[in-house]
Amino acid sequence: MLNVTDGDSDLEADVNTLPNLNDFIPTDVLQALYQSREWKLQTTINELIHTERTHLKGLKIMQKCFREPMKEFPGMNTTELDCIFRNLDQLIELHCKRDGEEVDSMKLFDFI
Repeated sequence: MLNVTDGDSDLEADVNTLPNLNDFIPTDVLQALYQSREWKLQTTINELIHTERTHLKGLKIMQKCFREPMKEFPGMNTTELDCIFRNLDQLIELHCKRDGEEVDSMKLFDFI
């Protein structure tokens, strides 16, 4: 059986459940946020990060479940694979970098 995750936390991410802000932001900070416009901003940031991780997971699934097995297919050559999965590696690299930058930004503002 193919082990898709291979310890990759992006592939293990739960894409069906939006993370709860209570898991990342201390309760006293959340109380202050509820009473300000910051709450909407933090909720939106949380949704953006979740959406980014969901998209990254989809890209990595394409890589591991489709492109890599197709390399072994006898009738498939590299030119065809490059046409089908054009820029997949670059997209994954871009989204991994962006995800890291988002987490760093949250740490900067003491949200993690």
